Amino acid sequence: MSNTQIKFLKSLHRNKYRNQHKKIILEGHRLISQALTFGAKMEKIWVTDEYQSSNQFKEVKKYNKIFLFDVISKQSIKKVTESKNNQGIIALTSFPKYKKIVDYPRQSVYLDRISDPGNMGTLLRTASWFGIKDIFLSTDCVDVFNSKVIRAAMGAHFYLNRIIVLPFDNMKRDDLFVIAGDLKGESLEKIHIPKNKKWILVLGSEAHGISSYIKSFITHSVTIKANCDMESLNVVSAGSILLNHLVIK
Repeated sequence: MSNTQIKFLKSLHRNKYRNQHKKIILEGHRLISQALTFGAKMEKIWVTDEYQSSNQFKEVKKYNKIFLFDVISKQSIKKVTESKNNQGIIALTSFPKYKKIVDYPRQSVYLDRISDPGNMGTLLRTASWFGIKDIFLSTDCVDVFNSKVIRAAMGAHFYLNRIIVLPFDNMKRDDLFVIAGDLKGESLEKIHIPKNKKWILVLGSEAHGISSYIKSFITHSVTIKANCDMESLNVVSAGSILLNHLVIK
């Protein structure tokens, strides 16, 4: 791998250059394998000799034989990656092409001021696990293509139909149930959304909760019962519990 290639790939860890080129770096076997499962199109994949002789390489190669594989040294991969354990494989791909909004989905999630990349990525992964395909974001969330978000999301970016930054007041509709966690809210077990109703779950900032202006749109405040005096749940834990209850099986 040339110094020019290394410099370009490293630049994609910065927001400015990611947005300029509309490209991202994927690091590690599990992430790349999962992204391929969801239909990601790789421009190129770089592997080490050790990885190329492994069963994992055979697993990646079976997805599409037209991908270009270059064998490079461990040292070259280390120069490009941010993670400590790159597993001997990295890939270059373009931003996913998300669908435009024609009508609001039946089930969706709105992330408000989520600033931690690990939490953002895990929330995307969690939403995907429960079959949610539409994520809306406030303007002050962390960049969803941040390298740490990409790693934590584990391929979810390529599963989702859309990830859209959108002010919440643009979403208000009479037929939309707006659900949010609240320590003083109604018991989670009492919330039942009719099948003909659309809903969106709002998950707020790790430090500050949901924005005051969004609170005015909430139609259902719910609480997750605690069995101790712990102050609150992490936003990922709360989101997982709420989605497990809300998603129509």
